[in-house]
Amino acid sequence: MLNKMPCSADKLNLLEPTMIQSVVEASAFKFGSEHMAENRVRMLEADAVSITSVVLGASGLYKQTIQLKDGALITQCSCVSTAQPLCGHCVAVLLAYHRWGKPQPPEVSPGKPMTEAPPEARQSATHAADISLRDLMAFVEWFQVAVSALERGHPLPESPKLGTAEVQGWIDTLSDLAQEWDRYKSQMRAIAADLEKQGSQLESLLRSVQGASAALQDLAKLPHSTPKPS
Repeated sequence: MLNKMPCSADKLNLLEPTMIQSVVEASAFKFGSEHMAENRVRMLEADAVSITSVVLGASGLYKQTIQLKDGALITQCSCVSTAQPLCGHCVAVLLAYHRWGKPQPPEVSPGKPMTEAPPEARQSATHAADISLRDLMAFVEWFQVAVSALERGHPLPESPKLGTAEVQGWIDTLSDLAQEWDRYKSQMRAIAADLEKQGSQLESLLRSVQGASAALQDLAKLPHSTPKPS
């Protein structure tokens, strides 16, 4: 989904959460806030005017590109949301970028340029993104193999050794879901077998009833003799 909206900010870290909330749908902001709080956002590349990221959603990974260009905020996400002017995944990315960047508030002195985030905050955000990128790429590779295994009915592959607890948590969650799915399929197979057994018993009972009914009909057709008085 590609969206474009006017934007007076010249840097992405100037987009405060309150500003974002004021222009997006309430459901999209709630969705984005929850995904940001759950650490589902990972920055692949980020600078003052552009972001490339992924968000772990309920059905897989969604990729976003966000850009400030010619007085407009241009966003694109691989999801199918119709929310305007931003989907919940892009909202989550902007909120996460703002949290990591920790920008300083603008100066109020006339003629003084707006200050950027302090260098140590930008370095901290970049370092976090680098760590996330390594673990994210390992997760994506494992996820692709895992999906292929599930489609073939095979067990999940061994998970990689990751240093980020959040990414490891994704793998643990998917592994738990796969186990639940296997248990569900076993239960459904047991129910199907039981229904088939009951169906066979019902067919046998119906055949017995039909046989008894036919015997009664044949008996009713026999001639009845009247006993003679002695």
